[in-house]
Amino acid sequence: MPRKRRKGPHQPKTDAQILREAIEEFGEEQAERQKRRGKLNRRRARRARLAWLDRRILIAIAAIVLLIIADGVRRENREFSATIRSFAGTVVLSDAEGETIGTRQGARLGSGARVVTGPDSRAVVEMRDGSRIVVAADSDFTISGLDYNRSGEYRDHVFQVTKGRALAAVSKRFGADSELTVGTPGAVAAVRGTVFMVAYDPMRKASYAACDDGQVDLSGNGILWRTVMAGTYRRVWVDGSIAEQQQTPEDVHQEFLAAGELSLPPSRDPLMQRMEYPLIRLLDPALSVLGIGRCSWGILAGDRARVAAAQLAAKDIYGYLEAATQPPARVTLTTIRELGITATRRQQILRQLAGNRLDGYAAGRGGYMVLVRGKDRARTRFLITRAGVMNVTGRPEMVDEVYRELGLAHEQTTR
Repeated sequence: MPRKRRKGPHQPKTDAQILREAIEEFGEEQAERQKRRGKLNRRRARRARLAWLDRRILIAIAAIVLLIIADGVRRENREFSATIRSFAGTVVLSDAEGETIGTRQGARLGSGARVVTGPDSRAVVEMRDGSRIVVAADSDFTISGLDYNRSGEYRDHVFQVTKGRALAAVSKRFGADSELTVGTPGAVAAVRGTVFMVAYDPMRKASYAACDDGQVDLSGNGILWRTVMAGTYRRVWVDGSIAEQQQTPEDVHQEFLAAGELSLPPSRDPLMQRMEYPLIRLLDPALSVLGIGRCSWGILAGDRARVAAAQLAAKDIYGYLEAATQPPARVTLTTIRELGITATRRQQILRQLAGNRLDGYAAGRGGYMVLVRGKDRARTRFLITRAGVMNVTGRPEMVDEVYRELGLAHEQTTR
């Protein structure tokens, strides 16, 4: 058997082999590094693309929210004006400064605007919520105030009839907590119905309220009220006394029937408004701080300012009453002209009060009482007497007590 041949000793690598192997290893390491770097760069690029996409989504969402807020504020701002839906005959429009406005369909009317109609003429005024007022022939009608509360989402509309008649239909969109009042030189009608009429006869100095649907609260002094039910009417005489309820006269009933504009079609708030108003109400604190929108009141400070403004107006009224030889027997709640205050100052005082009017006035036994409310969220109520100005919010018994002390009997229901 042949013997196994032993291997010879290991031959050392040459310098060329070592250099070649080193170069190969370096190349492999570089290739591996390039491969890892490529994967890392691809991951970074993918994350960057996702991050940019996220930013674009966030920017798009923010832009949409801002557009919704802006459009909602635009809609809110329109709550502070009414428009002429239609008119016929001679109709003269003027703004709060007395400047004539071109009479046309769609003309916008703000607080203080006036509508005067001639013989055989009429004008239909429409509010943002769809409510309408028909200003009849030979009438003088004023939009005393259009207010809107964003956080509470209620409206406060105040109108004045100094001559003639105004027929109105209140929309179901007006709001359950909203207030609509129509004043005359001798009375105030607070509407809780849907179709009604308020009239004033300058010759007799008598006010009238008729209700075709729902009911209306009527007062001569703002403290004691009577209800006008559907199908009836009441009269307020120059001394403030309210006549018994009577059946609506046939001519007034026919006028209700003839006013086709009072038949409001079923409607809902626009879809965008139903989306925008709740969002804006939720964002009210921030929007109020920024002063965005006409109904921004500011956080606390703005609300307190409204209370302070009403209290200051109450103190001004107190000063005028105390300076008088004796308090007037009656004061027109919507004009307070009997207090002997200049027209400009009267307007300044009334603009600080809810409804742009006194809430009530009565005099007797050498004394007087005046009720006013602020434009703050709580509608803070102040009572003005010989003793000064008192906050009587939530304390109706104080009002009743002062009323009795003046020697006035509760022969009518208190609202």
